[in-house]
Amino acid sequence: MGTQDRRARERAERRDRVVEAARDLAERDGWSAVTTRRLADEIEYTPPVLYQHF
Repeated sequence: MGTQDRRARERAERRDRVVEAARDLAERDGWSAVTTRRLADEIEYTPPVLYQHF
């Protein structure tokens, strides 16, 4: 696999991690609890990193 393939795979994995964390947070505390800051805290990212993905 080349570098582009690896980067694409890693980006997809990060995206999946964010989506899964959002779903878990919504299940646990309701959709109103899903904010950028709270989601970032859940997955130990900063809010700007989330903006890069979505």
